[in-house]
Amino acid sequence: MKLWIVIVLGLFWAFWTAKLKVNIVSLKKGKNLSSIEFDVKLGVYLFGFVKILGISLRRDGIHVLGFAFPYRKWKMKEERKEILKSVFQLDLLKSLNIQLEKWNLDLKIGTEEVGMTVFSVFFISTLISALLAKNGKQNTSQKYHYQIRPVYHKNMLEFDFSAQISMRILAGMRFFKVMNQHRKEKEQDTISRKKVPLKI
Repeated sequence: MKLWIVIVLGLFWAFWTAKLKVNIVSLKKGKNLSSIEFDVKLGVYLFGFVKILGISLRRDGIHVLGFAFPYRKWKMKEERKEILKSVFQLDLLKSLNIQLEKWNLDLKIGTEEVGMTVFSVFFISTLISALLAKNGKQNTSQKYHYQIRPVYHKNMLEFDFSAQISMRILAGMRFFKVMNQHRKEKEQDTISRKKVPLKI
């Protein structure tokens, strides 16, 4: 009997502390790249460190358990776009309590106007510094590094980016539950408005 209690408590603790980790191994755009190259790995970890499932997102498709699945193009209706805009609210996203574990960015940016280039570099640097400070990260740490280099009198955008974020599985489940409920309410409101007869 005691063994079953230990097993149940162990499974409960494993699920309670389970995490989803998103590791952006590479997100790159260089001079010779006509499009962005990326390699993103998603993993589910019990106890926060025991990996039980891994998914890779690459340019050629989704890779799971040695199998590759190509991306499918799908078109979203305007009504669903409006619903998603209202669903992804800032307060709702904050509830995920996303942890930033790693951040590395090497960015080259330039415009034909010097003033615009200077402003762009200043704005991006300030934004990244605020993001790292909000997460309590030190800019001097090797895990949290960024370099932004201005290029004057030339339109240019090159970057090499990698990062790792994590969140608890339970927080993600609560998020999708609330999001799905909110989506259903919005869809119901839309259907109700369509059924209202026009008065002539």
